[in-house]
Amino acid sequence: MRTGAKMRTLKSHSFVLLTTLLAGCSAASQPAEAVKPDAPTANEALAEEPSGPSCGNVNKPVEPLVVDWKSGTRADLEVAMQKGVVVMSYGCEGMKLLEACSLEGSYEFAGVTPKEDMIQIENKAELWANLPLSVGNLSGELQGSATIDLAIALVGRRGSLRTHAARPELKGECSGATHFVRAAHVGAFAMARGERGKVKAAAELFSVGVGGESEAKRRIENKDGDIKDCRAAKPGASQPPGKCAATVRLMLEPILDQPDPSWSSGTPALPTQVENPCPEGWVLTAGKCASSAETDASQLCDEKDEAACKAQCAKGSTESCFRAARFAKSDAERAALLEKACNAGFAPGCSQLGSSKLRADQAAGIALLEKACALGDAYTCWNTGQWFINGRPMPKDESKGALMVERACSLGYPHACATYGGLLIGGVGVKADVERGLAVYQKLCDNGQSYYCQQLGSIYATDRKALRDPRLPAPKQVKRDVAKGVRVWEQGCALGSLWSCTLAADHYRDGDGVKKDLVRAKQLYERSCDSGQGVQRAGCTALGAFYEKGIAGADKDLAKAADYYQKGCPGDECRRLASNIASGKQGFAKDEARALALYGEVCKKGAWGGSEAPMCYDFGALLEKADVERAKALYLDHCLRMGTEWVGGTKVSAAETRGGHAALAKSCERLSKLDPKGFTDVLKQGCVGTGVLCRELEKRDKQAAIETYKQKCETKKLNCKDLERLK
Repeated sequence: MRTGAKMRTLKSHSFVLLTTLLAGCSAASQPAEAVKPDAPTANEALAEEPSGPSCGNVNKPVEPLVVDWKSGTRADLEVAMQKGVVVMSYGCEGMKLLEACSLEGSYEFAGVTPKEDMIQIENKAELWANLPLSVGNLSGELQGSATIDLAIALVGRRGSLRTHAARPELKGECSGATHFVRAAHVGAFAMARGERGKVKAAAELFSVGVGGESEAKRRIENKDGDIKDCRAAKPGASQPPGKCAATVRLMLEPILDQPDPSWSSGTPALPTQVENPCPEGWVLTAGKCASSAETDASQLCDEKDEAACKAQCAKGSTESCFRAARFAKSDAERAALLEKACNAGFAPGCSQLGSSKLRADQAAGIALLEKACALGDAYTCWNTGQWFINGRPMPKDESKGALMVERACSLGYPHACATYGGLLIGGVGVKADVERGLAVYQKLCDNGQSYYCQQLGSIYATDRKALRDPRLPAPKQVKRDVAKGVRVWEQGCALGSLWSCTLAADHYRDGDGVKKDLVRAKQLYERSCDSGQGVQRAGCTALGAFYEKGIAGADKDLAKAADYYQKGCPGDECRRLASNIASGKQGFAKDEARALALYGEVCKKGAWGGSEAPMCYDFGALLEKADVERAKALYLDHCLRMGTEWVGGTKVSAAETRGGHAALAKSCERLSKLDPKGFTDVLKQGCVGTGVLCRELEKRDKQAAIETYKQKCETKKLNCKDLERLK
């Protein structure tokens, strides 16, 4: 299980009041006037109060409250969320909903364990740090001991599976766009005038004006929802209850100028937490940003500072207790700290405590993991669901596991959705529903998850044996539809999945399942190799062939072909290129220096698996003529790999290991001829378990094998049976 610092969870333990729209920004900032108040400047508003926070870096994930927005503006936001992923302009001078701009995607509600919190704003500086849009119309309320009290009840969130976005994906009029709404926390809130040092219960604040304390004494500033309905909410609900559906807080993610290559290179991770959501010199305490110089209340500690974490935990900082647990000197101390965090509603605390208890008290461990899931920890829902499905480390319960995976998906964890799609296709823990499972994958693709566009295209277009990713759901239940797979790959290509570009191009080039179109194939190969966002080697190699042969409008150009083949290294064409430029064959210009540099780049130490090994063996043959010692070092690096026998937890012959093919055996053979006396030492060094190098050592020098086995048996408890056998 991962720690809470690695993932962003629903902040049920403390409702972070992020600074928004702060003063002091440069003139280059984009104004955003739609929800900007007709307020005086920050200095005018703050008057004699301590200076408000200065505007810092706003190009980061932020979580602003919207409780001080006018009801009409929040309604516009909710309507926009029904049409697609919402885009915002967010900066030092304001925050604006860009209704004419959008991103592909959608939102889905997921309920969590209801949580209530009370926050008290004590001065104008805190008002500016926490509710900057309301400085102009609320600052007059903060006279003497008067405060502004805010009651919040949260029951869930409307989240998108979109975890990232780049400017090319925006649609419509998007001038000034800086962030998109990753999710919106949902519930109810009430804001009213209060008195310093007297923070009342949330229910009392919600009751003002409806038979509770007089309107004159505690005038309502803003209110939406009914706390009674919120308290009736269920963690697993698919819709918020009754009058408890108000948008309270937004989770905003920055929009990048260009896609990040990592987005399509593997399964997406949840966004990381913001360590300190407050401005410099301000800290998160009691649910608000407060001046670090003026507060004695608890605050989030630096996760690397043991003393600070323990001190802040003692003061009542829930997450600091969780962080302090990392420094615990005993299991009992660690459990006590995690329990304190969990009891306060911090989901990762429940998750880690539950994981640690599974062996000693399985029922208690499972209960804690389920509590973390109910609190909204998507990763724990997914991971625990997988454990139930696999039957370890708890009893197998595929139905329960599938429900937890589905919940993780609804909480916005893309990888959980992919898992759930596979369960639906395979009928694991749920009734088989191939179309629905494919729709889940398509939803991921539509929400900008290009990695899953690649996977979905592979499910449609290839049979099981051809799939490159063994984790994909077996497509034997899926009717093969290459044309649909190519369309999905093209969608993924447009989102930045370079591998999707190459796969679609391959089919257009070969006319496999789609009409042959070399021009379109060349365009897609260029996208995969020349996008400026990294390269997909197979696409570069294919593009090199276009220029070598002069097809699809590409004039025959061996210099360009060589460049593209080099971008595609390693591989068969890379090996052919190196051989040709070393000798000047097949029309390629002879360039021995480039050939040696190319060999050297591919054949770095440790480069021995798959396609590199044959090329590196060729390199060794060249080096034998020019630099014998360097050739011996290369062969040694390869030969020592032959000792490995364990692959993926399975014991196999070294000749069967990935990369442990004939080329490595040839390296051992060449090394033995170049240095027959020293080769025994190489075998002793590379002998692992009972691998092929051990067997070769026994053949060449039985006594050396006995000595090696004796040393390994005494130090590592390996080869003890072999030692007895040889004696």
